[in-house]
Amino acid sequence: MTNPGPDDIAYWLEAAEGRAWADMFRAIADQGGGGLDPWVDEADGVVTFALKELGWGFFNRSIGLGMDRPATEADVDRVLDGFSSKGQTDFTIQIGPSARPAALEAWLEARGLRRGRRWAKVWRDAVDLPGERTELRIERVGVEQSDDWARVVLAAFEMPESVRPYAGATLGRPDWHHFLAYDGDLAVGAGGTYLIGEVAWLGFGATLESHRGRGSQSAIFARRMREAAALGVRLFITETGEDLPDDPNPSYRNMLRGGFHLAYQRRNWLPPMEALPES
Repeated sequence: MTNPGPDDIAYWLEAAEGRAWADMFRAIADQGGGGLDPWVDEADGVVTFALKELGWGFFNRSIGLGMDRPATEADVDRVLDGFSSKGQTDFTIQIGPSARPAALEAWLEARGLRRGRRWAKVWRDAVDLPGERTELRIERVGVEQSDDWARVVLAAFEMPESVRPYAGATLGRPDWHHFLAYDGDLAVGAGGTYLIGEVAWLGFGATLESHRGRGSQSAIFARRMREAAALGVRLFITETGEDLPDDPNPSYRNMLRGGFHLAYQRRNWLPPMEALPES
């Protein structure tokens, strides 16, 4: 995969996220992976990853199909075969609206996949970055704060305990920067950044339910972007669940207040219902 400049927003909207998750799974593998058995496949701009022992579509995803070049039916089958080889029946294939060819979604439907809820893909530049407005203390953290990091991320995202040993796998890893919001000595919010030259992906945005509405996420966004801009970053990419009238998403509204622009709503494609294990 080549590295276009930060002005190629359409490219980086998918590529930055895909590369960040690929490196995250490599980090888990570098730490042994435990029983999670992390797996990553990267080919022609498509990043597919899975945790073999965790049947949750959030951790078993494919990003970038049809973006770097027009997809083929063989590409679709490669992604599906990858999930199948890892025993994954709960997965998500994320397709941007500019993915090529136009027949791509029909190929997914023909293989029994179904449309799921969309994610909002957003971006902003490094001009007029916001300041921090919260009484909480924002700190950049490293491996010494891995317990605080894992506690916040697992609780906020309702992740299973099996992920705890690897929730902080990227702490201290090259090109990663992590921040926590503290109320006194208690960590209550988190956010991470993955740098790719002049582009940054922002992820892990989380706040404990007890401390929502106190400016944690907005302040962590501001700190992350200001520190990344000081290192030469010119483009910021992130994503969150779609904001709907009957199911509002405060994270999305925080992003808009922080100067992010909606690029598009990205469709999630899910496996057939009959393929999912019984709960």
